[in-house]
Amino acid sequence: MTDSITLTIPRASPRTRRIRRAMVVLALLLVAANAYPQALLSFRFPIAEEDYRAFTSPSGWRVSPTLHIFIRHEGIDIAAVRQAQVQAAADGWAEEIWPPPGIWWADGKLHSGHPVYGGYIVLRHVLGFFTAYAHMSAVLVTWKNQPVRAGQIIGNIGQTGDAHGEHLHFEIRLAELALNPLLYMTLPKEPER
Repeated sequence: MTDSITLTIPRASPRTRRIRRAMVVLALLLVAANAYPQALLSFRFPIAEEDYRAFTSPSGWRVSPTLHIFIRHEGIDIAAVRQAQVQAAADGWAEEIWPPPGIWWADGKLHSGHPVYGGYIVLRHVLGFFTAYAHMSAVLVTWKNQPVRAGQIIGNIGQTGDAHGEHLHFEIRLAELALNPLLYMTLPKEPER
């Protein structure tokens, strides 16, 4: 299993699809030209600075700690203090929600979590951007299309799904394209050792 999330955009009317495509093309052009204006959509770091400890795995090619093969890691892994709170990186809406294993959910079912990501949330943002938060021990967003504000607590880091050690796997995507999150958000100061 790999730490990558495949997102599908729900079927919409032809007009809505044309608008979405135009927004994605515009955002891609801005990203490609290194002219992406932070005023349009800025991402904040998903862990409070005082809870942050280290980046444990960057975005890009690596040897998978679970499969022991060379694969693309489509996000970053962030270590923090035990059970640190996870914050939404930008304003948006809940696109996909998987409660962590062993949780009785509002639908009255006992959930087993996502098989790879355990407790995880995908948020939809403007301009075709998505953020994904995986391996969480608690998920505080409860329904699809629930509005979420930047900085809102959406869960706690954990070790659910196919994870080695407690951490947050975090991704930023533009439509289906995985971006390196370190290039699109304000980074915390390195903690003193």
